[in-house]
Amino acid sequence: MSNKFLFIGFDDINLNNSFQWNDYRSKFNPLDYDSVFLKLTKWEKIFSGKISSDLNELIDAGKDIFVVYNHAESREKSPLGHDIITENISLLPFFSSSKNFSFDNGFERTVKIEGFDRYFRHLKTWSWYYNGNLVEGNIIIVPIAVNKINKPVSFIIFEKYSKESHSGCVFMLPEIEEVCLGIKELLIDFCKMEISSKEPIWINDIKTHNEEKLLISKNKLKERIKKEGGKIRDTNLRIRNERNIKKILYTDGIELEENIKKLFRNVGLKPYREKISEEDCFIKSKYGNFLFEIKGSISSFNKKGVRQLADWYDEFEGRGFKIDRCIFLGNHFKNIPINKRPYPFEDNIIIFAEKNEFLLLLTTDLFEMYNLFLRKKISLKDICQIFKNSPTKFNFNNCKTS
Repeated sequence: MSNKFLFIGFDDINLNNSFQWNDYRSKFNPLDYDSVFLKLTKWEKIFSGKISSDLNELIDAGKDIFVVYNHAESREKSPLGHDIITENISLLPFFSSSKNFSFDNGFERTVKIEGFDRYFRHLKTWSWYYNGNLVEGNIIIVPIAVNKINKPVSFIIFEKYSKESHSGCVFMLPEIEEVCLGIKELLIDFCKMEISSKEPIWINDIKTHNEEKLLISKNKLKERIKKEGGKIRDTNLRIRNERNIKKILYTDGIELEENIKKLFRNVGLKPYREKISEEDCFIKSKYGNFLFEIKGSISSFNKKGVRQLADWYDEFEGRGFKIDRCIFLGNHFKNIPINKRPYPFEDNIIIFAEKNEFLLLLTTDLFEMYNLFLRKKISLKDICQIFKNSPTKFNFNNCKTS
């Protein structure tokens, strides 16, 4: 035959004698070809039955097989939607186990066999490397390229007495980004054969003046897109952080406490790091010291949390801390839209809080306060003045910031 190269599995390469795995057997006789190029994705399914027999027959007849392989493992979904890790557990009919292969990622590699330099130019990273002996049973392994720790990322497999028996070789090559271009260059450099193409490979080195200018513009545009992409990622992170602030309107427990503390940090108030008692939050600032009880509820609040503030206040005072205001901060009727929530404090709670000069504040009030701060309508000092001077039953219409 005039063309003695066969390509199996390169679905994206438009070449003569190129077949998919599911139909190659009906269209060719392997022994009619000098070399076969295989692209592997799921080895354990490919190398079974007649296919293994074909490959062994090719090697025994002195034919060469070029194998382009992918990662040592792949993540797939089971029919039930579960994650499954599939390992490539064999290399052709010659290896029966994966014990000598290590999965890794890297950049540095050295080409050792002449004729493969241009192919490896397209290799950005290796996926795994051979970590065993160079002689395995009846076969010999010769590195084509090695990584930075001198482990083969590509190699030749042949029988120990191949020169006497004229057996063929298997060339194991990692998959590259430009696989079509890489195969064509390999055919030129190693096999000394150029496959006719509408656009020859060398034409890539020749450019018109306008093409050069367009390529420069394209590279500048890519750099600009890269920078803008970084800005978008940063903006998305900031958006996620702001969305977390809204959790003070529908959460309770530790999650509510942590997001309220995050809001405080955003306006410049730093919660005290170490707990003095069992308080939910204590803020010590140049504009005042504030002790918080933080509660979330699907309904209204009882007197227990407000009484707890009185106990904490006594303990703080006993340890020498000055408290400007004790504040009960509640996320009331948390499952109801904020504009439909009833007031959650009964008269007996309000009377008790007024007697102790506590502030009854809602997370809806705090959220509005936060937005006023972001719009530069109020300052950090104003927020602290609201905490210190507002009446127990808080209302924005009668809050004091002077």
